Amino acid sequence: MNKYETIFIINPNVEEAGVKELTQKFSNLINNDGKVESVEELGKKKLAYEIKKNSGRGGVRRPRRRRGAGHR
Repeated sequence: MNKYETIFIINPNVEEAGVKELTQKFSNLINNDGKVESVEELGKKKLAYEIKKNSGRGGVRRPRRRRGAGHR
């Protein structure tokens, strides 16, 4: 089974409950065709450039996943 990493950036204005909800939503999406092995909280990081006028810090999460057999 192949391993993949995914990083997603969350708007810095999202509350902690919203961050947990988004993390769960992405994990469920990945679990449809694979398996999330772990989720690593990377915290807020300074972005190199603005995304939709947000020049501040974005919350970053990295789910580690494994894709199921038979998927290419």
